[in-house]
Amino acid sequence: MMRLTHWPFVAMAGLIPFHASAQTALTQEATESAVRTAYERLENQITADDEKAALEQWQRAWIKAGDEECPDRRAPCRVQRNLEWRYFLEGRTVDGMSPPSAIRPFFTRQTGAEDVEISATRMKFTNPKTFAEFALNEFMDRQLQEALDRAHSVNPPSKEEQYYSSMTSELNFVSPKLLSARVDGDYFVGQAHPDPWGESINIDMSTGKILGFDDLLDTTGAKKVFAYCHKQIGAQKMEKLDDEAGGNVTLEEISERTSDLGSWAFKNGEALVNYGVYAFGGYGQGDRTCDIPYSVLRPLAKKTFPLPAQKLASFPRFR
Repeated sequence: MMRLTHWPFVAMAGLIPFHASAQTALTQEATESAVRTAYERLENQITADDEKAALEQWQRAWIKAGDEECPDRRAPCRVQRNLEWRYFLEGRTVDGMSPPSAIRPFFTRQTGAEDVEISATRMKFTNPKTFAEFALNEFMDRQLQEALDRAHSVNPPSKEEQYYSSMTSELNFVSPKLLSARVDGDYFVGQAHPDPWGESINIDMSTGKILGFDDLLDTTGAKKVFAYCHKQIGAQKMEKLDDEAGGNVTLEEISERTSDLGSWAFKNGEALVNYGVYAFGGYGQGDRTCDIPYSVLRPLAKKTFPLPAQKLASFPRFR
């Protein structure tokens, strides 16, 4: 569930840019050391005992997942996972710019009614002052409440079952003009299979306005984006089903689901529309997304929308 990727450094954020090819020189030992440093710094910032315990549990879960996903400790995926977790612990964006004010992940881990295990992370400004900063924090708190509300069941779990409600958060992009963040979760309380959910928030950093689809596109631009995603989703379904007839998705379906900016994440170099696993078929069809490069989106977007200007080179820095 943790989707944590690279960390670019840019001059606009007051940091020195690096060339991405130098990433190959990173070692397992260096990235592990950086994770330990980031973990210790975050632990020292946390004052509540229950949150410190939750951080430790999340760290252990991350280590266990790494052992399962990358059993070879020298594999490149180990270095990548270390980088991703280190950036998350430091409150950076997934593509890596430092936010204008300090952000850190807030951790929750508890057992609710019916022995439902609840775990969550929230990326929040530590000392919010502007409307935009308060908007992000309020969004994260609302999503935590959503996760808590899902942690209920009429029937207790069997001995073989573990009920849970989980939520992870990420910063996708941040600049003086735009902040894009997302929460993804899933829960299991006895239904046929775990149910995933998710929502994005996109904030105008200068005004604090939570941006909507009409802020991004006019009618003409929207139609072109709908057509672009219609073609992409249709191809995804045909590839999944290996059946041309099964790839049929109506333009009306695409239009309805794409016109909610709560499904959009603005990242470094592209926007991603997340439709979820139930959008165009059953649970077994898998997640569906439309990736829209800014080279496609920028000519269609309204000039007033704070779209990221360009793709930024990414490279980690150790200190």
